[in-house]
Formats: sequence, C-alpha cells, structure tokens
Amino acid sequence: MEVATTTASTGGTVENDSNQQTAPSSIPWPPIIVAGSVLVGLLLAYIAPLPWPDADGALRGLGGLIVLAALGIDLWGYRTFRPHQTTLRPDRAASALVTAGPFRYSRNPFYVGNVMLVVGLGLAFANWWLVLLGPVALVLMDRLAARPEEKHLEDAFGAEYLAYKARVGRWL
Repeated sequence: MEVATTTASTGGTVENDSNQQTAPSSIPWPPIIVAGSVLVGLLLAYIAPLPWPDADGALRGLGGLIVLAALGIDLWGYRTFRPHQTTLRPDRAASALVTAGPFRYSRNPFYVGNVMLVVGLGLAFANWWLVLLGPVALVLMDRLAARPEEKHLEDAFGAEYLAYKARVGRWL
C-alpha cells in the first residue's frame, strides 16, 4: 500500500520527489490475501463444515459489527489518502507519507481492516474456517505486504518515516 499524508510534527505534507521510486511489491498482496482467505474458508466450510455453537446469534451479531468496523477503517483510510492524491494500490510507489487519520494509531490500518473483515465475515456467516484463517491472513499480510512496504517507505522518506515508525505501531 502506498502511504501519503500529513506529518504530525509539521502539519505539512512529506512528498517523495523521486519519480524513479520502486514499488514495495509488484503484486497487490492484500486483496489477494483477503479474497484467497474468503475463498479457502468457503471451500473448507463446504468440504468439512465445523459445528457452530452460537444458538442465540450473539457471535453473528458481533461478526456484523466487526465487518462494519473494518469497512469504517477502510473508508477512513481512503478519505485520509484522497486529499493527497495518492493511490491505495499496494503495488505502486508511495508519493507521500500519511500519518493522519487512522495512520495515527496504526501504520497499516487497511491491513488491520482487511483481517478484521475476514474474521468478521466468519463470525457473521457462522464459518469457523474464516475465523481460523484470520491469523493466517495476518501473518501473510505482515510478511508479504507490511514488511516490504516498510522497507520501501524507509528508503523513500528516511528520517521522517523512521520517526513515524517509532511513534506508531505496525498494527495497533
């Protein structure tokens, strides 16, 4: 994911002047991980369904709330990126460093939202496989998307990114 935004210290925008910047990855891993987790979870639920003990539907309701929260995080992140005219695509180079909005709390709010979506869908649709695949999606997001992106941002924004990284956790 590209990151672009206002820095907390100056209120200005930190932009990457290099047009030659390479993307953190040539593959947009996050949507592939989410779609793959959902497809695998649906397939496993069909082949080997796991019993669902939630007779009163409380877990399903919780799942619905988690899905709404995940979508809210994504919308908030999108709205934070939009004024800076940076792409959300994780296979493109960052043009600015975003530290406002949900990025004040997590360096990877979109990825947090993505994993919440997988788990929330599992709870909402009574699919334990999706719930179990949530941690797998998190590890894959970390290894395939977040870590390469951090290296990219460090190369692109240097001290500004390192200061941001010291203030804000990778996930929460």
